[in-house]
Amino acid sequence: MPFTRRSFLTAASTWSLGGFLPRMGWSTAGSAAAQQLTPRLVRIAHLSHRGGQLAEMASYAIMGAQLGAEEANVTAGMFGTSVELILEEVTGAEQVVQTARKLSAQPNLVAIIAALDDRSTAVLSDAAQQHRVVLLNAAARGADLRGGKCHRYTFHVEADLAMYAHAMGQWLFQNNRKRWYFIAAEDPVGQEVYQKATRVLQAGGGVELGRSISLRGQRDYKPVLGNLGKVNAEAIFVALMGEDLVRFLGQFQESGLPALVAGAPLDMPALWNADPASLTGVWATAWYHQFERFSARELNRRFRRRFGKPMEGYAWANWAAVKLVVEGVLRGASTDPGALVKYLEGSPAFDGHKGKALTFRAWNHQLRQPLYVVKARDSTPQNRWDLLEVVAELPSPGARGKSASDLLDTLGDSRAESSCHMEPF
Repeated sequence: MPFTRRSFLTAASTWSLGGFLPRMGWSTAGSAAAQQLTPRLVRIAHLSHRGGQLAEMASYAIMGAQLGAEEANVTAGMFGTSVELILEEVTGAEQVVQTARKLSAQPNLVAIIAALDDRSTAVLSDAAQQHRVVLLNAAARGADLRGGKCHRYTFHVEADLAMYAHAMGQWLFQNNRKRWYFIAAEDPVGQEVYQKATRVLQAGGGVELGRSISLRGQRDYKPVLGNLGKVNAEAIFVALMGEDLVRFLGQFQESGLPALVAGAPLDMPALWNADPASLTGVWATAWYHQFERFSARELNRRFRRRFGKPMEGYAWANWAAVKLVVEGVLRGASTDPGALVKYLEGSPAFDGHKGKALTFRAWNHQLRQPLYVVKARDSTPQNRWDLLEVVAELPSPGARGKSASDLLDTLGDSRAESSCHMEPF
C-alpha cells in the first residue's frame, strides 16, 4: 500500500517509532537504503486449541495476534516488509510436533506464538528447540516451562503463576491483610498458585488459617463457607477458574461473610459470563480494558474498534508477542531465528503500553512486566463488560531505590530460585 503521512503517524503512535527509526538508520532521505536491508516477508505462526475449556482463551489470543499483525504491517511497510500471520489449530501433543515440523520448513518463518495449555506448550518448546525456531509463549503460566523444561529458543510473554501470586500478595500486605484462608482447585494451576502464595505469606510474616481444595465441577461450597465463618480471615485467597469460580462467588455472596476475596490470576472471560450481582473481590491481572495510562487507552480503543469487545490479558500477550517478533526482525534486518534469540536476550526495551521498559529475564526468558489489581465495582455495572475497576499497579510505581528491572523482579521467582539451565547457543 502507498505510505502516507497518515500511515506514518499511525505507526508512530502505535509502535513508538521515535527511537525506532534512528536505530534502523531510516530517515526521509535514506528510506531506500533502509528498505534494502530488511527482509521482504516475515512469517509468524500462531498455534491454538479452539475447543473445550481453552476455546475462549484461544479466541482472545487470536484476536490479539491479528491486531498485532495488522499494526505490524503498517510499520513494516515503511521498510518494504510485509508480515504474514499463519493461524494453526492443534488438538494434541502429536499434532503439535507435526505442525512444528511443518512450520519449521516454511521459508521466512521467524517465530511461532503459542496460545496453548502448559503440556502442549512444553511439547512445542521441545520441538522449537530441536528445529531452531523461536517460540513465544503467550498463554501457558506454569513454573516448569520457565524452570526444568526451559529452552534457549523459548520466551515467555504471558506472566507466570508466581508473578500473579506475588502481585496479589504485595497488594494484600500493603493493605494490612495478613491472615489468609486458601481455596484452591485440585488441578496443577490451583496447587501451584497456592504454593507460590504461601511463600509470599510466610516471607511477609502472615498467617495461613487453612486451606480447602476444590474439586473440578464442585457445586456445593457451603461446608467451605462454614469453615470461613469460624476463622476470621482478612483475605480469602482463591485459585479457581471457569465455572468453579463463578459458582463459588455466587455462594459466597449469598453467605454474607465479610471477608475480602482475593484471586490470582483473573479469569475475565468467566466473570463476563457470570451474574454481575455475584461479583466481589480483588484480582491480579496482566491487562484490563479500562487501564488508560501510558497509551493503554489507545490500544484498548483500537482493539475494541476492531473486534467489538474489550481486550483482556491473553489478547494483550499475543498482541505483544507479534510486536516483539517484528521489532526484532526490523531492528536486526534479519529473519534468522538465531539472530532473533540474541536480540531478545539483549534486553531491548519493549513498549507494551505499561509505562515501563519491558525486558526478558536472562535466567528464564520471562518477560518482566507490571501487573494490576482490579476490584469488583461497588456500583451496578453500566454494561456487561465493565464489571471491574483498576485499583493498583504492582510493584508499586512509587517504590524507591531500585532500578526498573530490579523492581519488576519482585514479581515471580528470583534467579536463585530458578531451576532453568539454558542450552549453549
